[in-house]
Amino acid sequence: MLHGFTTPAAVTASEALDAVTRAADGRCPVLYTDVAAATRRWLPDWELLGRLAGQHTDADIWYAGGISSWGDARRVWSLGLGVVTGRAYLTGSLGLPPWE
Repeated sequence: MLHGFTTPAAVTASEALDAVTRAADGRCPVLYTDVAAATRRWLPDWELLGRLAGQHTDADIWYAGGISSWGDARRVWSLGLGVVTGRAYLTGSLGLPPWE
């Protein structure tokens, strides 16, 4: 998605992640945000996430979108990806103390 998650991109998530990980060339982590999960509160697309993780085993990829429990976080970690929590942290569903 482009323009603040409002405009569909002309490439697939896989194509975009291929291009970004090549451009990063291991110099920095890459954040993959599942827009549907993040904005519509859908569950992560575990099948797609597993495929993307398998295609990019040498890249430092972090996932964001729809993480609502420690089980979700562990599932992402099991794929070899980092995890970003947004709403789950803000709503307290992970049991973490609020930022002070």
